[in-house]
Amino acid sequence: MAKQDGLFAYEERYQILHTAGAMYWNDPRPNVHISELSKSLPPHAECIEFGCGEGDQARILGFMGFHVTAVDLSPTAITKAIKETPSELSVRFLVGDVTDGTSLRLPDEYYDLAMDIGCLHMMANNEDRSNYLTFAYKILRHGGRFFVQNGLDLNDVNPTSTEEMKQIDETRDLMNKPARFPSSRKILTAAGEQEITVPLCPTCKFPGLNDYIQEITSYGFRIFSSERGKGVNCAYEAIILAVKP
Repeated sequence: MAKQDGLFAYEERYQILHTAGAMYWNDPRPNVHISELSKSLPPHAECIEFGCGEGDQARILGFMGFHVTAVDLSPTAITKAIKETPSELSVRFLVGDVTDGTSLRLPDEYYDLAMDIGCLHMMANNEDRSNYLTFAYKILRHGGRFFVQNGLDLNDVNPTSTEEMKQIDETRDLMNKPARFPSSRKILTAAGEQEITVPLCPTCKFPGLNDYIQEITSYGFRIFSSERGKGVNCAYEAIILAVKP
C-alpha cells in the first residue's frame, strides 16, 4: 500500500471533472513518443501502462493490435476507461496501486513495454518510488522497454526567450502554492468549453533529467535515450527510454 496518501488525489479530481461534464482529462491524441516507439515492438506485444487515467494511450496501443494492461489508482478514471474501450480490443483495465505490485498479481518478466506518463512524479515518498521501480523492472522481459515521461525540475530547464522565462516563473509560483489551493482548468464538454477549479495535487517530486537517469539505472535499467521536452502533464518533462538488459 502506498506510503504517500497524496497518490490518491486524482480520484477527487476525476470526480470533479466528470461531474462538470468534461469529455476528458488529458489530450486524448496519441503520445508522439509512444507512437514512434510502437513501430519497433513485436506484433501482439504485451504492454502495460502505469497511471493510465482514462485509458487514451492504452486504447491507442490496443487499436494497433497490442495486448495492453492499464493500471490506475482512481476507480472513477478506470470506470470511464472501460466504458469507452471497445470490447474487441485486447485492453484490460485494473484499479490498483503500482507501489504495491504484489497486490496486482501480474506475471514476472512478461511485458515488452512498460510506459509511465506522469505516474512517477506523483510519488514524493522515496519508499513508494523504490517499490514502484522495483516492480516495473520485475515484470518486464529482458530486452523490454520502460518509457518514462514525467515532470522535470524547472531549474533544469534553459529558457530560450523572455516569454518562456516568464512562463517558467509562473509555473514555479503555482507549484509553490499549498496543495489544496484551487487551480483553474479549462475543460471541453458537450456544451462547449468551460472553466472549473480543481485542487492542486499534494506534494509531487520533479527531479532533474540526470537525477531521473541515476534513479532509474540504480534499479538495473540501461538508458537508451533521454531528453528534456515540453510536457503533457507538466510544463516541462524528462522523456526517457530505458531497457531491461
